[in-house]
Amino acid sequence: MDLHLRTSQKLTSLSYINRYTKYSPIRVRFAANDVVRVSKARKVFRKGYLPGWTEEKFIIYKRYPTNPPTYVLQDLSGKEIAGRFYTEELQKIDKSDNDLWAIEKIIRTKGRGTSRQLFVKWVGFDDSFNSWIKAEWLKT
Repeated sequence: MDLHLRTSQKLTSLSYINRYTKYSPIRVRFAANDVVRVSKARKVFRKGYLPGWTEEKFIIYKRYPTNPPTYVLQDLSGKEIAGRFYTEELQKIDKSDNDLWAIEKIIRTKGRGTSRQLFVKWVGFDDSFNSWIKAEWLKT
C-alpha cells in the first residue's frame, strides 16, 4: 500500500510538470543592433491593402532569453522605447547609411544657389528627426 502511494505521487508530479521547464534551447531570431520595424496594431476591420508595419526603424537594444524571447528597442536617436516586443511583432530590415530615405515634405528652405539647404520631414519618423540637408542631395 505504501509502495502504491509513493508511485502514485511520483506519477502525479510527473504529469503536472510545466512544459516550459524542459531544457530546450531558446531560439532568438534577432541579434543586438539589428534594424527592425514594428507591426502596427491590428484592428478588426483593417484594410488588407494597407501596410501592416511601421515606416520608422528601430534598433534592438537588449534581448531577454524568456520563453518566448522578448526584445527591448531603441529609436535611431538612441532613445529607448517603452515595453518589450515579441519576435512575431518585429521584422528585420536591411538599411544601410548609403540607402536613400524618403522625404515626406520640405518644411523650410534657406540660402541660394549652391549653398541652398532644405529643412525636411522624413517619412515614418517623428518631428525630432527633422533635419537640414543640402538641396543638391535631393533626388527626384
